[in-house]
Amino acid sequence: MSKSARPNKTPPKPWLKNALSWLWSNDSISKHIRYGSALVAILVFGLGGWAATSKIVGAVIAQGSVAVDSNVKKVQHPTGGVVGQLYVHDGDHVTAGQLLIRLDETASRSDL
Repeated sequence: MSKSARPNKTPPKPWLKNALSWLWSNDSISKHIRYGSALVAILVFGLGGWAATSKIVGAVIAQGSVAVDSNVKKVQHPTGGVVGQLYVHDGDHVTAGQLLIRLDETASRSDL
């Protein structure tokens, strides 16, 4: 095939070339940006098109139950202190308003 028989590539339109001048430069970073952008576009549109057009054929249905691993709640005094007496133990069920611990008063009296 002779040189004159080859089809000529049409140069980009001048307004596009001026708007995206970094895209048409021949330096190494521009070439990497072009190839990277093309790869990302192919992946996004390819996977997006596949996800949009594919059909879900079936699903797996199974029975199960959700169990709470622990019902332990932290009880902490806002300013700290020394525990004088403990009224509940591990595994006890408590109700709202039930006395759980009594702080030692000697430490709080010494601050006064």
